[in-house]
Amino acid sequence: MKFNFDIFGIKAKRKEREARRLAEAQAARQRYQERKRMIDDYLGEFKRNKFAKEWQKYEEGKKKADESNATCPMCHSSNVVHKVVRTKGEVHGRGSSHLFSSGWLFNHYASSCSDLQLDSSLDTLPVNKCNDCGHEWNIMKAELRESFDPFSSIHSDWVFHAIKKYIELDFDPYDKTEQHNSLEEKQDAFIKKESSCFYWDYYREMPRYVLDYVVGKALVSCTDKDKAFKFGHGDDEYSYVMPDAIFEVLKKLAKMKC
Repeated sequence: MKFNFDIFGIKAKRKEREARRLAEAQAARQRYQERKRMIDDYLGEFKRNKFAKEWQKYEEGKKKADESNATCPMCHSSNVVHKVVRTKGEVHGRGSSHLFSSGWLFNHYASSCSDLQLDSSLDTLPVNKCNDCGHEWNIMKAELRESFDPFSSIHSDWVFHAIKKYIELDFDPYDKTEQHNSLEEKQDAFIKKESSCFYWDYYREMPRYVLDYVVGKALVSCTDKDKAFKFGHGDDEYSYVMPDAIFEVLKKLAKMKC
């Protein structure tokens, strides 16, 4: 007969610790998933609006191109056709030749041989042609152009390195090459220069949790993580929350109102 006594409550305490640990893990998972969903919703809406603007510009460009291709700019006739014209051609060649000769006093023999290779290319260009006045002009085409993406890896790096440069600024009053009179003056000059970059306009109106994502995305792939950013073990771009001091620097760079 086997008895299972837990006189000191060791097993009960262990189960309690495991239950508490599991509950904390589940709560952390829920917080992470909610934050990730919130960020993804923002990114999705941003990308949809971005594409809508790009498509609108494409439609406007296509309308303009269709009008240009359909009407002669010289006589305003609509009797227009497309044709292909030759613009330029090139001929390239390479080769060699050899002369052999031999002989003596009354007899002489000579021969030559050559190896010549030619290649040519001819550029063609589609154009519009007016059948009434004969005028020709280039065919206009509309292109779907992708605009600036503030969430790309390279642009996240721009934000991160700008902040990093600011917090690494120092001032040496004994350095004869120093152009400023104090650290504050040097910081103000850096902010003034850096904040004039166009890309800060895209981050100015973003909520903080999205800016956390932007900085966190750069930190994930960064091998030289500055301690000031406090990127913890197990953090990723969704869970990272920048310290208030870092956020204050970002606010200055983006010229955020609050």
